[in-house]
Amino acid sequence: MKASRLLANVFAVLYFVSFMIATLFFLLTIPFMYLTDIQVLRSTGFAMPDNPNMTMIGVFGLIIGLSMLIPALRIMYYKLPWLAPFVKIFFCNSLIMALAFTILNYGYEVQDPGRHRAFFWLMIAQIVACRLAMSFYFHRRPAKFTGGDGA
Repeated sequence: MKASRLLANVFAVLYFVSFMIATLFFLLTIPFMYLTDIQVLRSTGFAMPDNPNMTMIGVFGLIIGLSMLIPALRIMYYKLPWLAPFVKIFFCNSLIMALAFTILNYGYEVQDPGRHRAFFWLMIAQIVACRLAMSFYFHRRPAKFTGGDGA
């Protein structure tokens, strides 16, 4: 029993160092990357190719999902109790900003200032609505880890 627990702890530490540190860094920076992309899109007036940040969000979602599903990896959430709420909230923020960029980018596919304005305000409304929905959700279900039996 003790050897399996040691092996699980080593696996969790290796997973954290190998994957989660990079994931945490990018979860912090992806919303700012999208803000920069939105600023570039508005200043140039031209739609951009599909953003590779969406692929990164998918990969990070897989890494986060595995860390919450595999019991040996959930140890990191018990040792670092701030980690689960941080990951949940910042992952939601990344998704909200990705959707906002997609909406604005779609609006800039046609060169029409009226369409650009309309999609800009649609993007703002989407960000506000999603943030309100996220606030309501996390008010009803606080972002805390409620996993298995722990380490």
